[in-house]
Amino acid sequence: MHWFNLHSAVSLTYSFLLLSLTWMYLPYAKRVPLWQVSVLLAVGFALSAHLMMPIALLPLLALSALIQQQQNAPRHPLSGIRLLLIALISVGLELHQFPGFHPYKALDHVLLSSHSTAYTLHLYVDKPVMGLLLLAWLQQQKITGKYTLARTINCTLYTTLGLFVLLASVGLATHYIGFAPKWPDQLPLWLGAALLSAMAEEALFRGLIQGKLSALCAYIRLDTRFAILGSALLFGLRHYYAGTLYMLFAVVAGIAYGWVYHRTKRITASISTHVLFNLCHLLVFTYPALQVLPTPT
Repeated sequence: MHWFNLHSAVSLTYSFLLLSLTWMYLPYAKRVPLWQVSVLLAVGFALSAHLMMPIALLPLLALSALIQQQQNAPRHPLSGIRLLLIALISVGLELHQFPGFHPYKALDHVLLSSHSTAYTLHLYVDKPVMGLLLLAWLQQQKITGKYTLARTINCTLYTTLGLFVLLASVGLATHYIGFAPKWPDQLPLWLGAALLSAMAEEALFRGLIQGKLSALCAYIRLDTRFAILGSALLFGLRHYYAGTLYMLFAVVAGIAYGWVYHRTKRITASISTHVLFNLCHLLVFTYPALQVLPTPT
């Protein structure tokens, strides 16, 4: 396959994934599920670009079927087993553990500022499709006590600001990041990838895991803040590859995202907080981290 054709297929794959997320929140989305058509087109282009092989369809089809069965019969005797399988498959897709998926390296060891560590961006198909399937399931659930749009925006912005000030202070004090304001040329590409990644992580860790832990806490009469902490700890553990300090940052961020979701009852609020916080990091500080320079001798 020529480079131009491969590049076009990759671009169309992620364009349709982003369109799926957009169409899911249109007013007529429940009557005309355009997001499903968009996901199918994205998967088709992913297959043509060899971002995924036919065997990679198996976990996606299994997850879709289990979600459909759980949605149709949530009180079935086997619902607990189905829920466990949904969680296991979702985590496997989140961690890229299923065979047949091949990421596209969109950025390779790019220095976004003079003293930053090199940044490599891989574009995946398994993670965003998983997130879209979970997000669609969340959309069908009846959730009471949602904040109004105005209160949701206020909660999102204030939480993002508080989280940014806290972790920026710790990051600067520990020399994990450095001050490096910028407007990188790669911003549109980064923003699209960040939106899909945050969507998938929030659908999994807040929508599925925190949501089910909250229901369990309510059933055993335990404070639902334990559900926020539990999902945040798992969220931090998911970032084990970046080191202990980054894991701690992720736990704190996970608590903030979980609190926003708990307060607003809107997964879009935690997704927005997640993306905005990462965007502030990118624009204001060294990204992804501060390069450790050798000590002069």
